[in-house]
Amino acid sequence: MTLTNRTAILRSGAMGDLLQLTQAIRQYKINNPDEHITLFCGNSCAEIVKNSPHLSEIVTFNDQMLYKGNMLKALSESIKIAMKLRGYGKCFVMHTDKRWQVLPRIAGIPNIRTISDNNKLPKIKAYVQCMGLDSDYIPSYEFYPSDMEINTPASPYIAIAAGGARNSKKRQPLPQMERIQRAYLGNIKQDRTQYCSLRFERG
Repeated sequence: MTLTNRTAILRSGAMGDLLQLTQAIRQYKINNPDEHITLFCGNSCAEIVKNSPHLSEIVTFNDQMLYKGNMLKALSESIKIAMKLRGYGKCFVMHTDKRWQVLPRIAGIPNIRTISDNNKLPKIKAYVQCMGLDSDYIPSYEFYPSDMEINTPASPYIAIAAGGARNSKKRQPLPQMERIQRAYLGNIKQDRTQYCSLRFERG
């Protein structure tokens, strides 16, 4: 396999950003069926893409060490990522932070494309533009968890996403979600309300 057929996509997270990226990856793979596409992403978010049929390979790294570790640990993890990036002919860096753009340069990748730090587009539009896809491309969300079961009601229903990062990791997210529900939907009987994938603590 030649370098020109090996494409790396670099995006650490967060989960919502990675979920939006899956749409662009799908369309890019459709347009370039012969390319070997590897997603480099943080292991904290890899679950939602691990079964994607549009990726040839997924390489994970310790994103918590990058963001919360000391400088030495963060540098060590960055070097590991750069070494794993060697052997690719193209890299899409889905971060505006220029520190991420250094890694494929260290790896010697000849063709590097990045999101502009002046780009005010929504994330999915920025991803589509970076990957050279049709600007009129209409995205549809999809993800590929290995094991998830949600019992949804038969009648029409409304889903409220808590969001990622700090929003869903607050100490007491349940009262906050109940306030949002009342504000937008009024008082709904408790047996018609389901909360999923949050670490709830009452009181």
